Amino acid sequence: MDENETPFWLIAVAVVLGVASVGLGIWGWTNYRQLGGAREEAAKAQESATKAQGELDAVRARAGELEGNLSDVEQRIKALESAKDAENQARKSLERDMAEILKNKDITISELQGKLTVNILSSVMFDSGKAELKVEGQDVLKSLGAALKSLPGRQVLVVGHTDNVPIGTAKFASNWELSAARATSAVRHLVDSCAVDPRRIGAVGYGEYHPVADNSTPEGRAQNRRISVVILAEDLLKPGPTAATGPKPAAAPAVAPAQDGVPAAHAPAGRAAITPIPGSRSAPAKDTAPMPAPQAAEAPVEK
Repeated sequence: MDENETPFWLIAVAVVLGVASVGLGIWGWTNYRQLGGAREEAAKAQESATKAQGELDAVRARAGELEGNLSDVEQRIKALESAKDAENQARKSLERDMAEILKNKDITISELQGKLTVNILSSVMFDSGKAELKVEGQDVLKSLGAALKSLPGRQVLVVGHTDNVPIGTAKFASNWELSAARATSAVRHLVDSCAVDPRRIGAVGYGEYHPVADNSTPEGRAQNRRISVVILAEDLLKPGPTAATGPKPAAAPAVAPAQDGVPAAHAPAGRAAITPIPGSRSAPAKDTAPMPAPQAAEAPVEK
């Protein structure tokens, strides 16, 4: 053998090593591609899991919100049921305490717009065209005042109403003045003679504008001439922070005159009179023209 020739076994070994190298390279590349694919799939799976977790968190948050809303609704329902029960108890209390005077068909207890209301026809309380309480009216208010003491914390609004027949007297320019004066007389008697807390009671006159019957008949007009004592919820008409230390009611009621279709309002001293102000005016006109009196040919109608 020539000394310069490469031994056959060495060539064979080189070939084997080359083939092995190629095989290892192919195997490594294949594994690398498989590993890269696995990593990509793992990343996608992680992304999907993160997205699913986010959706799950959103669903849980929505479920919690719905549970909170349901709880709020249940609480509101319970509050309404409690309020209804309180109104029923208040009505039973009034009916019990006023059982004697409720025998008079001209005095009723009802729910008006969801508020407990004692309705008293004006004929029980006042003479025609007057705002001074009759003895019978004082007796009714005495019983009512005692009943109100069994409802501590409740606010009370006394509302005067008339029929639609104009009054136009020297003392009362319109039905607003008459209705407000009658409501104020009732309030003052409840405060002064029946020891009702003045911080929980007020008066307003609506004149002829809240009828409950047809004014075209004498019977309807008689139903419309009334005093309504409305028992309000405890959170309405809260007394001001200085009410307890404010001045005691004066001997005469505070009266706000009517103006341009706005009702006069009366309230005891120390309480604001309810007096809407139309347009941009800040004060009533000094001279208010009275409504015309009924024609002389018409028969007088009781107020």
